[in-house]
Amino acid sequence: MLFLLRSNMILYYRLFFIALFLLLGSSAVGIVVLENYADIKIIITESELDKEILHITLSTMGAFGIATGLIMIFLMRERRSSDPDRRQSSAPAKLTDRRINIDRRTA
Repeated sequence: MLFLLRSNMILYYRLFFIALFLLLGSSAVGIVVLENYADIKIIITESELDKEILHITLSTMGAFGIATGLIMIFLMRERRSSDPDRRQSSAPAKLTDRRINIDRRTA
């Protein structure tokens, strides 16, 4: 029971960090889009250079956040695929079985 509780907690932690990275990335990209294309002032700075530096930083952070979240989703989906693990399959290896229908004295 304790093992199942731990595995569920790890799943919730993974989902929490995926949501956190996606939220961070989308909010950073959203701020840049609202500032540049919708002309809504969210960041107020004294010089235009500071604002451009903040936009570049937010764009980079947003791209990395979204990419990290999507990579984490991809890795979770790959881990939980329906294909059986080859170590867990009970099928024998596809090697020739020398004990079946082979008489070496007549061959």
